[in-house]
Amino acid sequence: MTYWLYQQIISDDSDREPQLALQSTINWVRSLAFEIAEEHGNSARGQYESCLRLFRGNTQGGGSSLGLQAVFEPLFSTLTNALSVVSSSLGGDTDPRPWAVPGVVVSWYYAFYTAMRSMLAASGVNAPDTHSAVMRAVGASLRTKLPHPLNMHAGWIRNEDFSKELPEYPGMGSRDLTVAFSPTRQYAQEMLLGYLSGTRRREVDKVKKRISAKHGFTNFRTSEARTARDEAIRSESYNFMHCAFRYRGKANYRDAIYIAYGARELLHRDEFLRSLAESAKFAFVCALAFARVRLGKDAPGEFIADLSANLRGASAGRDDELFWKDLLC
Repeated sequence: MTYWLYQQIISDDSDREPQLALQSTINWVRSLAFEIAEEHGNSARGQYESCLRLFRGNTQGGGSSLGLQAVFEPLFSTLTNALSVVSSSLGGDTDPRPWAVPGVVVSWYYAFYTAMRSMLAASGVNAPDTHSAVMRAVGASLRTKLPHPLNMHAGWIRNEDFSKELPEYPGMGSRDLTVAFSPTRQYAQEMLLGYLSGTRRREVDKVKKRISAKHGFTNFRTSEARTARDEAIRSESYNFMHCAFRYRGKANYRDAIYIAYGARELLHRDEFLRSLAESAKFAFVCALAFARVRLGKDAPGEFIADLSANLRGASAGRDDELFWKDLLC
């Protein structure tokens, strides 16, 4: 069998390695969902209570100066995006065709993007409306409050060296995401850090290209070029949202062909979709728990009650799609 489209792609970009790209795509989200379940439990209710305990220990109440709309409108989008991913993972009439899977990843990303915007607003931070600005705002004011593993972090040390850490599990190394996934905490944590490390390299390369274009550097061997590079990256840090944005871009652009193209079945397809669904649900659970601690119980309770009455299609929802209904009971 010939693969005409793939041949056109590699004629322009010979570095494409479809099986390795697909393995990394699947292993990262499997690691994410695995760590969420191991740290916070398998049920939405258990995860909600775990997040409540964390936020009650690191976040003061007191409401938001931005009003309830700024908190709950993005949180509604978090839920609808998460539900879109959950519905895609359940099989039956909602079972997505392979060509729909890249779009599922996009919905997964927006579940996290809007969850972070809701949490920023609940903190009283005027939530920015661009992806890069949300990444920076999360790093500046929210990351240290987030639950494991969403609090992952890479910070500058020297030259192009950055730390990479899961703060709750210091000293953990990183692992290549192209190897087979093993359902252990060490494997999952090391794969999360492996993806964070790769994301950091990508972001630093973008900075270097920008500096090279501005100053005409052909490499970074001279002290002038290294100084300019260090000045540009010393204040940079990278967090979960950088990883999520890269993940969305890979699935929607560069790696979409490997998800939706080829003769073989999509590798570990069902596990892939379940991992996307479980982690997307956690985005909503986490943001709702944060709103409960920051704003008190009344507004989040009214939000859930309102959704129970007015979310279109909820009366026909399956149990996994209705995970949110009893979170505030």
